[in-house]
Amino acid sequence: LIEIVTLLIKLNQLEDAKTLLDKITVVLEKEPSHSNYVTLFHTLITYYEATDDSLNRLRCLKLYYDYQKKWQAENQKSIISSIDNRLHLEQETSEYEQLREKNKKLSKLSSSDALTGLWNRYRLKQHYLTHFPLAKSQNIPYGVMIIDIDYFKQYNDANGHLQGDRCIC
Repeated sequence: LIEIVTLLIKLNQLEDAKTLLDKITVVLEKEPSHSNYVTLFHTLITYYEATDDSLNRLRCLKLYYDYQKKWQAENQKSIISSIDNRLHLEQETSEYEQLREKNKKLSKLSSSDALTGLWNRYRLKQHYLTHFPLAKSQNIPYGVMIIDIDYFKQYNDANGHLQGDRCIC
C-alpha cells in the first residue's frame, strides 16, 4: 500500500494519498513493526514535502527521530540482555564441565583402590552384573581372580605400613 501512496504522490493525487496514509496509520497502530514505521515516516515526509507543509514535515521528522532514538535504545537493551544471557550460559556451562570432571574423578576414586588403582568390590560387582550375563548368553568364558596375601598384617606390623604399601604396589 505504501507503494500506491508513493505513486499517488508522484501523480499529484495528494488527497487520495492522504486518505490512504491515514488508513495505513490506523492499521499499523494495531500491528506495529519497525520497518513499517520507518517506511510510513519516509512516506509521510515525502507527502508533506509534496504539499509544501513544512510545519507537519518538521513535526514528522521530529517524531521519526524520537521513534528511531527509542527503537535504538530498546534494541541496545535487547542486545545487552542477550549478551548477559550468553555470559550467564557460558558461566553455567563452564561450571557444569568442572562439575562433570569432578564427578568423573570422584567416580573413579569411589570405584578403585587408592593405593593400587585396582577396581574395588563395588566396581567388580558392577562389571560382573553387566558382563557376566552377556558372556553367559554368548557362551564366552568369564573369570575373576582375587588374591589374598596371607599374614600380610604381620608383614605390615613388622616392617611398617609404608613398606607394606610398597610391597603391594
